[in-house]
Amino acid sequence: MKEKFSKWLDLAILTILFLTVISALFYPPYRNIYSGIVYNFLISFSTFLFIIRYKFSKEISYNETPIDNLLFLLFCWYIFSTIFSINIFNSLNASLSFAVLLAFYYLIHNYAKTFYKNILWFLFIITAVLSFYGFYQYFYGFDQTLNYLKNNPVENTMDIINRLKSHRIFSTFIYPNSFAGFLIMIIPITFSFVKNEKKYRLFLVPLLVLFILALLLTKSIGAFISLILSIVLVSFLISDKTVKKFKIFLLYFLIILVIIFAFIIKERGAQDFLSNLSSKYLSLIKMANIASNYFLSGAGPGNFEQVYNSLNNKTDYLKYAHNIIMQTTIELGLPGIILLLIILYSQYKVILQNFFYLKTPQSKIFIISLLISITSFLIHNLVDFDIYNFELAMIFVLLVAILNSQIIIGTLEIKKIKLIYYLGLNPGKRRSIIFTIIILILGLSAINGAQNIYISTLINILVAIGFSIWSVSKEEIRQTDFDIPILIFIILSLISFFYTLNLYKFTG
Repeated sequence: MKEKFSKWLDLAILTILFLTVISALFYPPYRNIYSGIVYNFLISFSTFLFIIRYKFSKEISYNETPIDNLLFLLFCWYIFSTIFSINIFNSLNASLSFAVLLAFYYLIHNYAKTFYKNILWFLFIITAVLSFYGFYQYFYGFDQTLNYLKNNPVENTMDIINRLKSHRIFSTFIYPNSFAGFLIMIIPITFSFVKNEKKYRLFLVPLLVLFILALLLTKSIGAFISLILSIVLVSFLISDKTVKKFKIFLLYFLIILVIIFAFIIKERGAQDFLSNLSSKYLSLIKMANIASNYFLSGAGPGNFEQVYNSLNNKTDYLKYAHNIIMQTTIELGLPGIILLLIILYSQYKVILQNFFYLKTPQSKIFIISLLISITSFLIHNLVDFDIYNFELAMIFVLLVAILNSQIIIGTLEIKKIKLIYYLGLNPGKRRSIIFTIIILILGLSAINGAQNIYISTLINILVAIGFSIWSVSKEEIRQTDFDIPILIFIILSLISFFYTLNLYKFTG
C-alpha cells in the first residue's frame, strides 16, 4: 500500500513539474504577471508533495549534490542583501524566485537519475514545436502582425514593428536572443543523442537540423559566439581517448557553426555588431561605477532596474544589465558575486575531476554535451539576460540538475566539500558551537541590534554560519532540558525587536 501511494505521489510530482515547464515555455511570465505566480505555486506544491513522499517512504535517501553548501550560503546572502535592500518588495520577490528555483533544482535532481532521458525527450518535443512556431512567424506571422499593428496601435508600437521588420524569429519568447539562448542549451544535447541513440537517428538528425535552422533564423550573433566558444572551451578542458571520435564530430559541427556565424554577420552587418559592442562597453563602465556604491551588501536582489535607471535618462533605459556578473555585483555586492563564482568553479572542478570515473563512452559524450549546453548559456549571459527570464532559468536549472545526477561523485568527494569535514568537528562540538551561536544571536538581538548596522551585520553572519553547520550535520532536532529556557529567551528576543535596550542611553 505504501509503495503504491509513493508511486502515485511520484507520478503527481513529475506531472506537475512537466506541466509547469510546458506552460512556462509556451506562456512565459512576461505575458502575464499572474502566470509567474502560478508557476511558483506549482513548484512549491510539488516540493510539498515530495516532502510528504519523503516522510511517508523512509527508504528514500536524499541525493547530495556537489554545490549544496554553497547554494545554501548564497541563499543566506540573498536574505542578508534583502535586509539592506533599497526596495525590499523587489528583493523579497527575487529571493522567492531564487528559493523556488532551488526547490526545482533538488526535485529534478532526485528524479533525474532514473528519468533523465524521458525529461530530455520531452524537451526535444517542446523545442520542435517552438521551432515550428518560429518558422510560422518567419513565413507568415510577421506580416500578419504588422498589418494588425498598423490598424490597431498598442504601447511601444514602433519598437515592436522594428523588431518584426528585422525578421528575427522569437517564437513564444520575449526576444529573438532569448529564443536563441534556449536553443543553444538544447542543440548540444540533441547532438549527443544523435551519436548515442543510433536506433533513433532517423528522427534525431532532422530534429537537430530543425533546431540549427531555428537558431539561424534568430540571427543572434551572441548565441552563436557563445556556442562556438563553449565547444572550444569544453573540448580543451576534457582530454579523454575514449571520446576522440566524438570530438572529431564536434570539430565538424564547429566548422558548420562558424560558417553559419559568418553568414549571420554578413546578413546583419558588421557595423551593427560593432555598434552594439560599443554601447555595451559604455553601459558596463556605468555599471562598474554603480557597483562601487553597493560593494558590501548590494542594492538588493531584483533592484538593478531601479538603481541603474535612476542615474540615466530614458534613452539609456535598461531593465537588466545584459551581463550576469555586473548585475549580480550591483544587486548582491562583492560577497555575492564571489559566492557565485566559487559555485561555478566548484561545479566545474567536481565534474572534471570525476569525469574519468564514468564507465562508458556514451555517458562521457552525454556529460560533455551537457557541459557545452550549460557553458554556452553562461557565456551568453555575459552579453544578455536569459537567466532573468523565469522560463529560461528553469531549463538551465533542469540541465544542471541532470548533470549532477549523472556524474559519479564518490563518498570521499562529497565529504571533502562538506563544511563539517573542513572544520573537523565531531557531533558534540558542533552542537556546542551551534548552541553558542544561538545564544550570541539572541543576546545581540536584545542589545539594540535593530538600530546598529554593525551589530545587525554580525547577527546575519552568525545566522549564516550557524545554519551552515547545522544543515550539513544531519542531526535531528531533539528534546532537551534547555527547551523551555531557550523558548522563553526566543520570545523575549522577538519582543526586543519592537522594544530594544538602547545601551547608548546609559553610556552617554
